[in-house]
Amino acid sequence: QKATRHSGTRATLPIGRRLEWRAIAALAANDLEDAVGARHPELAVLRGILGKSGALLAQMTGSGSTVFGVFDATGATVPVGELQRAGARALATATLEEVAPVERPG
Repeated sequence: QKATRHSGTRATLPIGRRLEWRAIAALAANDLEDAVGARHPELAVLRGILGKSGALLAQMTGSGSTVFGVFDATGATVPVGELQRAGARALATATLEEVAPVERPG
């Protein structure tokens, strides 16, 4: 089966294979994180808050406009208040288990 490589990963992911968040976290990387983090240490603070709160994955997106954490749905307490006290605008969301099929016109 063919595989794809995303610039933000350290490994190749097989097409069509469903991965669990722990597996994705083990592969996730952002090459800009160290450079941006050196100029903006608050990003490491936010990632630290997410990590100590039990995030399976805490990482900076793209060039640093967002820091996100992925939590196990069972009993996770997302530290929205603590992130806000650290100066971030924070919100908790949920991922979908299934995506509705999209029909293409004509």
